Amino acid sequence: MRFGPRYCAGWLLALCAGIATAQGNNRWWLGFADTSGRVFLELPNDARLCAARDALVKRAAQAVPGSVVQGPLKAEAQVPPNARLGFGVTDLANQHSEHVLTRVSALVRDDVARQGPCWFLADAGTDTPGYLAQEDRLVIGTHPPRKLAVRAAPDNWKSYGGAPADAPPDARFKSMDGLPPAWRERVAALMPQYTQVFGQEFSAVLSVGGVPENLTLIGAINDTPGAAGSAQAYNTLNLIVRNDVAVPLFQSGPSGGTAKNRAGSFVAQAVAAVDLDGDGIDEIVLRARYFEGGNLKVLKFVKGRLVEIRQTAYEGE
Repeated sequence: MRFGPRYCAGWLLALCAGIATAQGNNRWWLGFADTSGRVFLELPNDARLCAARDALVKRAAQAVPGSVVQGPLKAEAQVPPNARLGFGVTDLANQHSEHVLTRVSALVRDDVARQGPCWFLADAGTDTPGYLAQEDRLVIGTHPPRKLAVRAAPDNWKSYGGAPADAPPDARFKSMDGLPPAWRERVAALMPQYTQVFGQEFSAVLSVGGVPENLTLIGAINDTPGAAGSAQAYNTLNLIVRNDVAVPLFQSGPSGGTAKNRAGSFVAQAVAAVDLDGDGIDEIVLRARYFEGGNLKVLKFVKGRLVEIRQTAYEGE
């Protein structure tokens, strides 16, 4: 079932115009390519637009998980006036392709509690009745089309701590005895009561014309039972550091979360470094894992620090 522009009226029309203005200045998007190779680029969530999405999904003839629902927003509103709807798409393996994204679509989820993005820019063909989208791999979209040099973070994330005896073996988890001293020192200064420390090495270009610098993501978790009648503590710390510099480039936490409120507590993992805005300096894409879900965060190097400039919609319980 297709819902045309006539539904974009009243408050929704004003909101469509607002998103058009905002998206005109944002020339890159995070998204995914599905198992059929069709591309979906995530648009910023808004409570009212999410409500409109929910209403359309309920009215859709086939609301099975993975179904694509066409919405009232125009794809042309997501790019500058008179611009073509051609987008460059690059994945973590540096595979580049160009797509004409003519639709603004929503996906039916198998569980409403998973939340996720409300709307996507999507390939033509995804509006075919009965089309199902199964997420496959992370992609970055650009407009106008631009081939990105994506430096995927190595799969060297390690966690040191006390894993349960019945936990399945995983080479990424190590005993605390093997914890690098530099990581221990960084963590102990900020979260002395840590129960688990994790870290990962990766590289990023942090100066125009520069070469990739070696960086380390270091983090920790304090997951300890509270006193009788009190909530369990679940605090996290995330740092990105230059190995020889005391002040971290990025710091999130200690979070101060508890079993009843873990919203600020997440474990970070580097996904990629890539120059998204074309200024010659890499942005860093992090995966943030919360207690029962996660999202992606994008960090930009500004005046000697990495600051969060965007995050994708939360997906989880």
